[in-house]
Amino acid sequence: MTATFGLFVAMFGPAAQADECKVLGSLSKFELAADGKSAQAVVRNTKTGEDTMLTITDELTINRFKNKPMEPGNEIRAHFEKDGKNTCNLFEHAVGGHDRGVGSEYFNAKNKS
Repeated sequence: MTATFGLFVAMFGPAAQADECKVLGSLSKFELAADGKSAQAVVRNTKTGEDTMLTITDELTINRFKNKPMEPGNEIRAHFEKDGKNTCNLFEHAVGGHDRGVGSEYFNAKNKS
């Protein structure tokens, strides 16, 4: 029983999870994939000046990008998993917040009176 618990902790514990990171900076590059199901973005960190390549796969966000493309220079806030692909959990304009980012349809629907 103890061995089973140890295996469970090893598989699903903190060591098995990817690190969540945050970045705030200006968008250097944005490219929608040919299949339209993902996008790559490069965000230049405001504090460090380093570029971070991000992968965006959220369907709602991808659809929004198809209708209103992102422009280089836009100020971006992103949360992502450091999983080798830097998969985004949150990708939004830093100004305006929830009205433009991942999950904003949920946020707006939840907060309507």
